[in-house]
Amino acid sequence: MNKIWRLGFVLVLCIGALMPVWNVSHAQDDDSRFTPEQRELIDTLNQAFTNVANLSAIRYVQTQTLNQLVSATDQPEVGEIITNLVQQIDSVVVFEEGDDFTSPSRVSQTIEQTLSVSGGGIGDQTIEQVLDVIYVDGTFYARINQISPSEDYGFPEGWFNWTENPAALPGVEVFNLEQLFSLSSIIPSAEIAEVAFEDVRLVDEYEEDGQTFQVIEVVWDVEELYKNALFGLNQALNLEALGISTEEFLPLFIEGSSFVYRVTINTTTMLPVSITSELTSSIELPAEVFGTPLTLEQTVINETQFIEVEEVPEIEPPVIEEEAQAEQ
Repeated sequence: MNKIWRLGFVLVLCIGALMPVWNVSHAQDDDSRFTPEQRELIDTLNQAFTNVANLSAIRYVQTQTLNQLVSATDQPEVGEIITNLVQQIDSVVVFEEGDDFTSPSRVSQTIEQTLSVSGGGIGDQTIEQVLDVIYVDGTFYARINQISPSEDYGFPEGWFNWTENPAALPGVEVFNLEQLFSLSSIIPSAEIAEVAFEDVRLVDEYEEDGQTFQVIEVVWDVEELYKNALFGLNQALNLEALGISTEEFLPLFIEGSSFVYRVTINTTTMLPVSITSELTSSIELPAEVFGTPLTLEQTVINETQFIEVEEVPEIEPPVIEEEAQAEQ
């Protein structure tokens, strides 16, 4: 059963990575799908996120909350596994010449996580950790900055090359890091939004400190989003490392899920202010997927705040201890 709650943890990280980014240029051959008013809203979203890349750098702070319940329907002795995950991701993205918002060259992140799991015969477990990540020109670097309780988990000390050694953090071997970063940077692409928006509507307009704001809600067609935009998820996740068939699991996950965005745009500066998104899932998993029939219920809420950066930070590859010793 351990792999079950680990899978939930992996999925929230992967889905969460897709939430804060946008590229919604629309094709012009299917204007009938949306009203003129909806077209204006889509154009506003597109313009706001296109403008981000003109800032040289931007900071965004995400708070992600996962509440998940997994139960084994034919194993009452196992009971239920309850997972609660709260993580805050503080990111700074630097754009270099030739970059756009879909492909920044340099990213610095600090990820603070509190993961609590109970039930299922595994007892009550709570782990708190702080992970620092740097991405420079296609290479990921990471270090465990803090972990509690202080046990020997076998993590590397100091900075290490995460791209070359993805298994250095147990559980992360299910990621293809390069593909995952690509997904988090390009979802949804120009054509994807055209077919994957189920509904777009203006839910609020207001003025504050002489500036105007719009709050726009997007309901995603999750099946279309999966078929057209999340096809790369099969490459980003190596669920076989957990003994799980990606092809069998993901269609069930998508079929039982709903996904809603609410975006606040400063229409004076034409820049994004925040995104709140909610992913809810209710899934019956057959025995063929996990070896026993399971029921999964979960809600993932992601709140992202965008913050303009006054001075562009220097983001460089960190010094790795082995490399430093070799240079001496």
